[in-house]
Amino acid sequence: METAFSATVCEMAWRQLGVGIANWAAFATGPHANLGLVARPLTSAIWFRSLLLTPPQRGCSALVDAFFHELEKHRERLPKPPMARG
Repeated sequence: METAFSATVCEMAWRQLGVGIANWAAFATGPHANLGLVARPLTSAIWFRSLLLTPPQRGCSALVDAFFHELEKHRERLPKPPMARG
């Protein structure tokens, strides 16, 4: 099963439905660490796509534009993902 929510991954693992990859912050701030669920570090890079959506009927605020600009600057510094296998 695939889910974008780390809390869901933790809950499913806690219910012994399998293992999963979750954001450590969701694990550390949620109840699962206190319920016996164990987190292990993952050292491999995981490539994923993220989208930023804005309403089409109006432009973005100056703050949002500045945020998008900062994201673009940092994105250019990241290593390029491996080519998709066909």
